[in-house]
Amino acid sequence: MKVALIGAGSGQFAQTVITDILAIEGLDAGTFALVDLDPERLELTHEVAEQLIELVGKPWMVQATTDRRSVLPGCDYVINMIEVGGLANVEYDYTIPLKYIWGGSMYRRHERAGWALQVFAHCTLLAGHLPRH
Repeated sequence: MKVALIGAGSGQFAQTVITDILAIEGLDAGTFALVDLDPERLELTHEVAEQLIELVGKPWMVQATTDRRSVLPGCDYVINMIEVGGLANVEYDYTIPLKYIWGGSMYRRHERAGWALQVFAHCTLLAGHLPRH
């Protein structure tokens, strides 16, 4: 099994996808082909992937490159995780929850995790309808 992760420099998302794939019963070996334009972020994700594989103990391999064309041949799955427009494109995904949940008085009054997650999801959906700078 060969899985390409395009935009793997997004470390948190890549880590989650890799963890989920490694948890699939019966999927005991394969290769993760990590691709990103930013070599520093790519290297960090590569290191995290190696640690996850070691932790799980499955014989997976990791390739990391800035050249997507070199790893796409032979892939069984290609996961596109790029962020078009950069961090400015997801600004509201972070600032709204920080303002109204974690930093605001609503969170202090309602410290139940389930409630906070529901509001976070709602704020994230609303952020898609706000004007961009």
